[in-house]
Amino acid sequence: LKRLLKFYAGFAIPIKILILDSTPYEPSDKELKQLLSADGTIWKKFDPDITYWDKIAKGSESIQTDYVTLCADDDFIIPNALIESMKFLESHSDYSSAQGLCFGHTSYERAKQIGFLIFPLYQYGKSSIHKTARQRVQSYLSGHTGYYPLYAVQRTKAFQIIWNETSRYVSDWNLHELVSSCLSFCYGKMKILPVLYSSREPNTYAVNDYEMFKRTFSQVKVEKAISGVAKHLSQNDGLLAMEAMAIVEDAFK
Repeated sequence: LKRLLKFYAGFAIPIKILILDSTPYEPSDKELKQLLSADGTIWKKFDPDITYWDKIAKGSESIQTDYVTLCADDDFIIPNALIESMKFLESHSDYSSAQGLCFGHTSYERAKQIGFLIFPLYQYGKSSIHKTARQRVQSYLSGHTGYYPLYAVQRTKAFQIIWNETSRYVSDWNLHELVSSCLSFCYGKMKILPVLYSSREPNTYAVNDYEMFKRTFSQVKVEKAISGVAKHLSQNDGLLAMEAMAIVEDAFK
């Protein structure tokens, strides 16, 4: 977190930072404390047991700007790219999210061993420009979009709805990314701009762990997630509830 805040402190572009902190302890680092109390920074503490999606939903109530993006504390989003993404959304009302090209970087410890590496993510990613929410959700869940809007710039009002709804229909990891992204696609298209947008540190989360996979994607949890996405698909495309449910079920499969 200190590394990230120092990164943004080095730019003249005025960016408001809302920190959602659920660590069970108070920071002792003096430099970090100064950064946490800087102008334009809001530091909110949450219960250590709060889920990621509930924290975003509740934290989004404190957003004071018209546009917002999520940034993990081990990632970097380039300020100029945030401005370009915001400008694009201001002039394209049919898009719900915008971002640029995303790269990955090695962790600090790993870089000390093998040298610093940076590499492109989602090499075959593209904008989602389908006219209907149905087409955008289907394209995303089938893997044809590549990119997804989790860390993209979005309009705050839509972002708040998306995460409040995600909090209602999600109770485990991985599904929160799928559901929040699907809801964003329900609200509009996604633009990938030809600018350097972010560099992200690889996650060592064991997504290939079969037991974890079974728990995360149990039938009950998946059905609940599908019902949430189907509700918004029905509203945005004017579909009957049963028709929307069938479309989303097929897309998830």
